[in-house]
Amino acid sequence: MKKWMWIAAVVALGCAVEAKGPKTLEIDNIREYSDKVEDERVLGVEVEFSGGESSNNDHLRVVIQFVDKKTKKTYWIEGIEDCSFSSKEHETAGFGNYKCYFSYPKSHRFKITAFTVEFGKLLGEGFEPLVGRYEDVEGYAELISASTRKWTSSKMDFSRVTIVH
Repeated sequence: MKKWMWIAAVVALGCAVEAKGPKTLEIDNIREYSDKVEDERVLGVEVEFSGGESSNNDHLRVVIQFVDKKTKKTYWIEGIEDCSFSSKEHETAGFGNYKCYFSYPKSHRFKITAFTVEFGKLLGEGFEPLVGRYEDVEGYAELISASTRKWTSSKMDFSRVTIVH
């Protein structure tokens, strides 16, 4: 009889943990996108995410590697965004997407060649990735070392859109 009570307690505990929801943000999908805005172009990725409201990986780091089709030069750009959620967003905090992008003059012709998208923690000056997706690279270090130049003519911007489930 004690064995069945112990099994019931484990099952009940498992249900309570599952009902509370995950503690980490997870990457569900990533899409590349580009756009034209007046005299500039925009290039970036859109990251769909889900996870817990009180996450232990509350920063998003996106690094995009791209090539200028005219000059054949390769560049990279990096951005980090704080993804911590306020209590006002409690109902939808665990679902949404970020558009991560940068702008450049229409005179250039850029194409994304690789990217890294990671949720993690800031530790002093460094970033500790906990969850990541990588396109055409093994990770952050490979993307940075394989690129020849850091893009400094603009910065990466982030915009968050909440998805209501």
